[in-house]
Amino acid sequence: YALLDNGSDSTLLLSDVAKQVGISGAVTRLNISSVIIGASSQNAELTNFEIESLDKTNRIKIEGAYTIDNLPIKRAEIPPTDFQERWKHLKGVQLPTIACDKVGLLLGVDVPEAHWVLDQRIGKPKQPYASLTMLGWALFGPTGQPNKTSVFMNCLKAKNSLEEDILKLFEHEFSENKYSDKVTMSLCDKTIMEITDKQTVLLEGHYQVPIPWKVDWHSLPRNKREIEKRLIYLRKRLLKDEQLRKQYTIILATHESKGYLARVTQAIEEERYFIPHHPVFNPKKPGKVRIVFDCAAKLQNRSLNDCIYSGPDLTNDLVGVLLRFRKHKIGLSADIEEMFLQVHLPEKDTKAFSLLWYPDGNLDSPPDVYELHVHPFGATSSPFCATYALRRTATDHRDLFDEKTLSTLRENFYVDDCLVSVETISELLS
Repeated sequence: YALLDNGSDSTLLLSDVAKQVGISGAVTRLNISSVIIGASSQNAELTNFEIESLDKTNRIKIEGAYTIDNLPIKRAEIPPTDFQERWKHLKGVQLPTIACDKVGLLLGVDVPEAHWVLDQRIGKPKQPYASLTMLGWALFGPTGQPNKTSVFMNCLKAKNSLEEDILKLFEHEFSENKYSDKVTMSLCDKTIMEITDKQTVLLEGHYQVPIPWKVDWHSLPRNKREIEKRLIYLRKRLLKDEQLRKQYTIILATHESKGYLARVTQAIEEERYFIPHHPVFNPKKPGKVRIVFDCAAKLQNRSLNDCIYSGPDLTNDLVGVLLRFRKHKIGLSADIEEMFLQVHLPEKDTKAFSLLWYPDGNLDSPPDVYELHVHPFGATSSPFCATYALRRTATDHRDLFDEKTLSTLRENFYVDDCLVSVETISELLS
């Protein structure tokens, strides 16, 4: 059966029916809210197809329908077979009887031509009526037993609070997202979020977040020889600058002691992809060195970053962060030290982030193979993975902190910088 539902803004097709007729589409995430199933989120496929009336006189093209496992429909909504005998004004209305008693297709108002009324049969008040549509006759109104004890409703909300309505109005008018130039999440980004949600785990106080691979990194050409040439150039540069050499070796030694990278005792070259590294300087912070792991380095016009999605943009709007910072009298700023390096790589991804370096910082010794165990500064996905880990912290630990602390994590960070304002010192210390 197909059900005309003018209370639904979307058309839904039962997954089993879609499989039977060979309909498929792009995977997405669908949020559904109804009285029968409540609010739920589930996987769905976005599909296009055509439907035809049984007499083959009319055909309707459906675009943007969703396939789901269960429709929010009950058996009692299917009309009885004896309706013509019970209501004389419905005589001549043809409703084909189908062996299956399930509703397989729910036609929402996004297909308006399916709801066009071409003819109508109206009886007395409280009696059902029939409308002729492009797909055939449809029956509306009470068709069940008068003393039935079960009632089926399609009501999303029975009572509205004035306070809630005003709050929603304010949230809509003053939401930073309303005026943001960010685009909405693509189907690809939604899939990345779904995979990240499932595969992210908390291990020893650090989140392990998967790389959003676009293609398998094993398809990249082996590049150890090219990386050896880059290392020779880096070595010459470090030998010419003693201060830079000390800073560089200290940073990598610290990374190794913190577990950010590890020496590999038995490294099979064919099973690894190597990334070069080099120092960068911030003109606003003289004397400070940062090591960049160059995932954008190309060989045969391909790089590791070419194999990785950047992921959804989860960064807060900078204007919104600054405006909230100016809201109260007292300001507080903080940052997350080595934010990217606090987020760990899954073990299966570490071989794609191999590098060459001199053991113990001794530039006169042969280089060894190391591998990164964290998301590096230089990978195109690192901003997404780090911001996701921060937000996941708020989600997973919402029972341990008050709402103000959680909202700070969600709304007052711009990448690794936090800006908060409060009215009193006591509020700040709390």
